Amino acid sequence: MFENGTYIAVFVLSRRHRVQVGRLGCFWFEPGLYFYVGSAQRNLSARLERHARRNKPLRWHIDYVSTKATMVGAMIVPGPRERECDLARELAHIYELVVPGFGASDCRCGGHLFHAREWSSKLGRGGQRKPIGNRGNRQWTDAIPTAATGDIGLVVLRPHVSLCS
Repeated sequence: MFENGTYIAVFVLSRRHRVQVGRLGCFWFEPGLYFYVGSAQRNLSARLERHARRNKPLRWHIDYVSTKATMVGAMIVPGPRERECDLARELAHIYELVVPGFGASDCRCGGHLFHAREWSSKLGRGGQRKPIGNRGNRQWTDAIPTAATGDIGLVVLRPHVSLCS
């Protein structure tokens, strides 16, 4: 498995959650599938394993959400750290940005967390993932479950997050 590069971690949130995201503020996150773009210059598998754990010190923006959501896989893109912002810009053309500035405290991107509510129901229909690495009891994958990949152009996005009141 690659030990450095950029990744898109895929999370499923089964119900609505109110989450305080560090200094960004408090937000309501709606159920559905979330894509988080990140990078690691070393120990990529350890970074992904950390994202999947629910019990951890809260360090990065994604930690606050990943304590509520289930990580279902990751797509790994070998290459320099600069690809992280390129991938975030590409996802912004397809999905809705969740919280402006989320995951982007060290760059000038609009944010690195995106939402696709409609895919969450498809993930439970037996989609298969191809393991490409194993660390501890977790296996990481190189693709989203196949049940969800056929209709990327048909995803209809709706508002998914609002400020906590």
